[in-house]
Amino acid sequence: MKYIAKMMLALLASVTLVIPAYAWDFSASGSLSSTFNQTTTKDDKDADAVSSMDVGSEGGAITLKSSHSDGDKSATFSYSVDYADSGLDQVLSVSGSSKVGKWTTTGSVDYNLGWNGTNGADMQGGEDAEEITVTDGTLTVSLGDGSFISSQSTVAGGVAAGNVAAFNDDAAIGAYVGAPQRVAVGYKMSDTMSASFAYQADSDASIFDEIADMDGIGTDYQTTAIGLGVNADVGAKVGFTYASGSTKSKSSDVDNGTTASTMGLGVSMSMGDMSPFFSFGQMSKKGKESKTNASETAMGLGLTMKMGSDSVVVAYTTSTQKADTDGTDTQNATATGIELGYNTTVGAATLGVGYGTQTVSADTGSWNDDGTAKADGYSLSDIEVKMAFSF
Repeated sequence: MKYIAKMMLALLASVTLVIPAYAWDFSASGSLSSTFNQTTTKDDKDADAVSSMDVGSEGGAITLKSSHSDGDKSATFSYSVDYADSGLDQVLSVSGSSKVGKWTTTGSVDYNLGWNGTNGADMQGGEDAEEITVTDGTLTVSLGDGSFISSQSTVAGGVAAGNVAAFNDDAAIGAYVGAPQRVAVGYKMSDTMSASFAYQADSDASIFDEIADMDGIGTDYQTTAIGLGVNADVGAKVGFTYASGSTKSKSSDVDNGTTASTMGLGVSMSMGDMSPFFSFGQMSKKGKESKTNASETAMGLGLTMKMGSDSVVVAYTTSTQKADTDGTDTQNATATGIELGYNTTVGAATLGVGYGTQTVSADTGSWNDDGTAKADGYSLSDIEVKMAFSF
């Protein structure tokens, strides 16, 4: 680990030395945040409420970046170091663009040099964001690993834990679409309307990188999916996405798999200093062998309001999750969240003050958020003050 760190520093030193000769711009940035948090939690309808209060602080990523442009060509190199629960995460990233005639081509690639495990003994390597995009401003074609179709979520929030989201890793309220390996085409129909299409063809992957297989196929299966998104500005900004796909084992001896569909609708508009928003999301999937059906329907609405350089946000969110196996109801749970937030600045620092509350009602099973099951009668109230500084 120390050897790799030294190599990275040596590489950055080399880049810095050649900056004057090749007119590369160089920058270093970082961030940190500190919070005061007071929560009251009730695990279920029969549990006692438990209150806690604490002050915490957290550092953000440290990023060294260098960029260069020469006519119709540009390139950017960055080295970022961050620390998460799994360990140290180092990412090398290079991106560039070049224009030839009316076509502009862009590409990017990330290499992960993170370490995790006991005493950082295990290396977590990998690539990310490997895609090539070509556009003439009207037609855009992209091939590789990346997001292209929007979830269409418009829900805003403050610093407190009030908004409820999808059970799939805190997904935003909208369509369950992420950044899969895909071929994508976008078309700008007018200054106020555009459409995008994506086709995923991948092995050993979730449907549109968000909807996991339900039948335990293992590591030898084919995933295919299609998605369509439309965005228009008709006084209000309206976006709609629909996607569907399936997983299937590559082995003829295994007859299982998952089919799924998802959609998202987002609406936002500007009414002077006030900006109301609305989002709706739905996902359903079915396992062929497990005979399990699962679905989620979520909705969020609220508004943000500018008050000079300050802002206020109010949001209401709700999510209902259902599941059954062979027609037997195993999960029917609903979560509701309310969030109030106020954001301002103190010198160069941002300051957010928020209040949030969540409640869960479950007829059967529990409601899941980020992998955590919340039983019937679960409730949370959260008061949070967060100060952040980027430098």
